[in-house]
Amino acid sequence: MSFFASFLEFTKVMLTWWFVVQPWEQGLRVRFGSKVDIFGPGMHFRFPFFDLVYIQNTRRRVQNL
Repeated sequence: MSFFASFLEFTKVMLTWWFVVQPWEQGLRVRFGSKVDIFGPGMHFRFPFFDLVYIQNTRRRVQNL
């Protein structure tokens, strides 16, 4: 059953035409392994199978000593 679930998750990710970057995040889109674009908050377009999207949290981490 886990193979079927992982296959459905892979299909969902590969057929998604957009990605959402939250206000506290920053997105990085890599097209064909060379062209890199940085995105701020909002909804953005991507081409499945050509673009890889990485989303990173940019909130500050504060710790009391």
